[in-house]
Amino acid sequence: MEFLYHIQTPLTGMAIVGIILYNVLEQTGRKDRNQSLFIAMLVTTFFLLLLEMLVDLLSGNSLVGGYFLISFVAAVFYILNPLPGALYVLYMHNLLYPQVRIHKGVLAATWIPVAFNALLSITSTSSGMAFYIDSANIYHRGPYFFLMAISGFIYFIAGIIFLILNRKTIRRQELSSLLFFPIPVIAGAIAQSLVYGLSVLWLSLSFSILMVYLKIQNSQVSKDYLTGLFNRRRFDRYLEFMLTDTHSKASLGGIVMDIDAFKKINDTYGHDLGDRALRSIADVLRMSVRRKHLISRVGGDEFAILLEVKGIDDLEKVVKRIHENLEMFNTFQSLPFTLSLSMGYGICEDRSAEGAKKFLKVLDERMYVDKLSFRNLAPDSQINTIQV
Repeated sequence: MEFLYHIQTPLTGMAIVGIILYNVLEQTGRKDRNQSLFIAMLVTTFFLLLLEMLVDLLSGNSLVGGYFLISFVAAVFYILNPLPGALYVLYMHNLLYPQVRIHKGVLAATWIPVAFNALLSITSTSSGMAFYIDSANIYHRGPYFFLMAISGFIYFIAGIIFLILNRKTIRRQELSSLLFFPIPVIAGAIAQSLVYGLSVLWLSLSFSILMVYLKIQNSQVSKDYLTGLFNRRRFDRYLEFMLTDTHSKASLGGIVMDIDAFKKINDTYGHDLGDRALRSIADVLRMSVRRKHLISRVGGDEFAILLEVKGIDDLEKVVKRIHENLEMFNTFQSLPFTLSLSMGYGICEDRSAEGAKKFLKVLDERMYVDKLSFRNLAPDSQINTIQV
């Protein structure tokens, strides 16, 4: 019965993490930076659960060399303890700023507690500061165990602070789930630190990771695989949400656009360069609007943006910024052709379902007029407000 007591909790966590890891690795295609960080978090958590189980099973064991074996396992276990937290912070940073390379200073600050904890863990095999093994090969916490706990605990607190400071760049629906992620881990860490012999920390982390994974899967259903933007399904759902959001006092603005002569680009240069053009436009749009605004690829070379604005002036600034960023891209880009967009934009005054249909229809018509002109019109030359 004691054996089952020691293995049931870590095996449950290992099963959860193992299933997620298997599914993530089974996904085809090149892994981006965030996927790699998520995989590293899964692998680290799996080994922490395994090592924690081994420490419990080996403690008090009279095997030959048992003292050195449990000392080694405990040291590795302690060294890995803060890694999930460090990876979580980097994951959050990359999730919020996917196009920004993490600053060296941020990386250094992230890894300092990990390095400190590794030094404490290694020296504890002889000094017993964080942990020690007695003459009966029984594992005990050391007098400075709290330093190891703090080195891992601090990351999840930092993650919450980071999310709160950047809350204006995150959609409300996403912010609540991201803020919830560290709560089970923090609760588990406090409980495990206060109650000796309780092993719930890494199981709590397993459930938090499961929650993140389910959110990732849900997000991928709404994402366009090529550009990483939201797809038409998410666009329609978000438009419906905006129409029924009675708490917002802002106006609903919309921009629809497509790439000029895109068929000619594909026919002349091939679909590989055509795909690069689509991804480039997606990058330009990301640079041009705030993260809380919704950007979607709604068709082959068609894109749409939904955003809350105070008035038409705000919408015109966004349109102008898209033109400026696209011009800058064309100046420094490595594509053998110049990219341009035909756009239609305006504000929807009628937030009924029928009004939304008319709103999108008028935006399409304006985009078509812009395309027929064979050049992008200046923002102030369009009819700006849609009365439907």
